[in-house]
Amino acid sequence: MGQFSRPCAFWHLDLYPTRDAAEADKGQRGVVFESLGKVWLMTIEDEHWRSAHDTRIAEIGPLAIIAGKEYSAQYMEAVFTPGMTAPAPPSFWARSLVYPDG
Repeated sequence: MGQFSRPCAFWHLDLYPTRDAAEADKGQRGVVFESLGKVWLMTIEDEHWRSAHDTRIAEIGPLAIIAGKEYSAQYMEAVFTPGMTAPAPPSFWARSLVYPDG
């Protein structure tokens, strides 16, 4: 993911009609994936970042980071059945996915 110039970032989740459309909008800090029959772009970027051709689903943050430090991300997928809950608040999951390299 590289370095961030500001001390916080946001996790943007966008929905696309096709994989090609999502790939066209993907930047250095984005990842395109298919899940539950849909095409998604997840991007960790500044608060005001917007992709050109998306349907915004969620914006999670701010994620506390250290400006100028190298970061990488690891994404995981989980499907919950009705009535299940996560063992921690969603902000925990978002923060645990972005971590300093090294």
